[in-house]
Amino acid sequence: YYGATQFQATDARRAFPCLDEPGLKATFDVSIARKEDMTTLTNMDKNRTQPISGMPGWVWDHYNPSVPMSTYLVAFVVSNLAYMESDSALSKTKFQIWTRPEALDQAAYAADIGPKMLEFFVDYYQVDFPLPKQDMVAIPDFGAGAMENWGLIIYRETALLFHPKLASASSKKRVAIVIAHELAHQWFGNLVTPAWWSDLWLNEGFASYMEYLAVNYTHPNWQVFDSFVLDDLQRSMKQDSLKTSHSISIPVNHPDEISEIFDGITYS
Repeated sequence: YYGATQFQATDARRAFPCLDEPGLKATFDVSIARKEDMTTLTNMDKNRTQPISGMPGWVWDHYNPSVPMSTYLVAFVVSNLAYMESDSALSKTKFQIWTRPEALDQAAYAADIGPKMLEFFVDYYQVDFPLPKQDMVAIPDFGAGAMENWGLIIYRETALLFHPKLASASSKKRVAIVIAHELAHQWFGNLVTPAWWSDLWLNEGFASYMEYLAVNYTHPNWQVFDSFVLDDLQRSMKQDSLKTSHSISIPVNHPDEISEIFDGITYS
């Protein structure tokens, strides 16, 4: 069993009262109630658990205050998922991959490359990762594909899990690309955030480029920049040749207009 949030772009307001705009950042003190046999996750690390008075079998999980961040990046998961923890030698940041218990053997690849990519970005940007942990969670039917919630990235299973004996080489490359993209967002989008959705391309365009640098670091033999021209450059030029194309910075005046700009022009 699991429950997971997806707040981008304007759904944080459905969960709690807030000024739900990307440029208006705040710190968040999160407490989540759960049954004792379940687990909770959110952006930050947990500082204590306490019983709920008058509710046997239920507890509160209290989490440390977050860094200042946009409302759409707040996330939490309540589940009975299992996790695989990455080798602490790979990163100074605690790294865990969460998935269904029966799929845990498919988390090893992400547990290996995830912390390597995180440390690559730390070294490349010369800016430390500001959170104490990074969780990556595989959800079977996650509608967004993947979401870069700060410290709690949520993925569709096919974008995070990899079975070395059953999956194809292209599936492995897709997993690596998506992991790199979401980790790049921890800086481009999360740490540095456009004031408004009109400049979403600053989030997605830079992350789409930086993903290639990270994958090239972990898999230099793949020569991923050879596919950049086909997968990103040509795709964006093809879309830009259509009458339906738009500028990379586009006015957004209504929440319904935000989803329309998550396209190849913005990403590539």
